[in-house]
Amino acid sequence: MSQLLLSEPVVFPEQFRSICEEFLAQYWHDRCWEMEQEFGVTDLPLGENLNQMMVAATLEQIACAAAGETAHLNSGEVYECCQTICERLFAVPGIGSVYHIPQEFWDAPIGQMVSRAFAWINHDDLITLTEAVKLSGISIKTLSSKIERGQIKSYPDATEPNPRKRNRVLRSEIEALKKT
Repeated sequence: MSQLLLSEPVVFPEQFRSICEEFLAQYWHDRCWEMEQEFGVTDLPLGENLNQMMVAATLEQIACAAAGETAHLNSGEVYECCQTICERLFAVPGIGSVYHIPQEFWDAPIGQMVSRAFAWINHDDLITLTEAVKLSGISIKTLSSKIERGQIKSYPDATEPNPRKRNRVLRSEIEALKKT
């Protein structure tokens, strides 16, 4: 059985290289296991060309948007790439493209990368809770309560070394608070 490969390997932005490579390796491993379990297919080639697979090109666009390397990107295409990854991971075959993304995904490094790409698509950015408090005029306690109740979505930032300061929120959601 042969693989459909891109002519050239993709190049991931350095800050997301290991996240993308680890995701591709695990994704390939999981798909091979599923093929073996569901269909008895055991002769799948090893995934030595993972960064030449079509899903790698999808990840490359997401990673570039997340890294701010956007000069060559189209927001519509990046949105489709984000949707494709989420559908591949969470859609149930035979039901269509209806799916639920668990919070654990957004907490994982790949989810954090996708959330940054979504922020770029929406011409938005992720800000710290301290910035959100200053921008909105509400207290940190009120903001934290809104996050806990799901009224405001928070996204962890893996680049923040202090775990207590990792949460980020969308600037647009905070600006919407000011209007109410």
